[in-house]
Amino acid sequence: MLKADGRAVFAEPDYDTLVIDCPDAGAMRAYRSFVTDSVVRNSTIGRQLTRLATSAGFATTHVIPVSSVFDDVRSADEILGIGRVTQRAVSAGFLDRETADDWLNDLWTQPFFATMTLFIAVAEG
Repeated sequence: MLKADGRAVFAEPDYDTLVIDCPDAGAMRAYRSFVTDSVVRNSTIGRQLTRLATSAGFATTHVIPVSSVFDDVRSADEILGIGRVTQRAVSAGFLDRETADDWLNDLWTQPFFATMTLFIAVAEG
């Protein structure tokens, strides 16, 4: 967003920073790979903000990483679509059915924690 004083503020998530605590770290990595390879068009745009702003003629003055923390699986599912995306990952061959079922069962029955980083870049043009 370009402001009247010539500053611009850009904010984008970096889905490659998504981590979800679960007993099967391999399932988490497969899920994240599916998200970053197939679901989100530019899953690493957050980390690219400084370079992109510079290429557009801006000078980045601040980069602020903000970690989104989810401690409730229902809220995380509403925002990230964990259940829906897991089913798509199975269909695409990133996860097998048994692993996906175990992964979802673990997420829905155990204490939940997930995080992802949003990058905010403040630039002047």
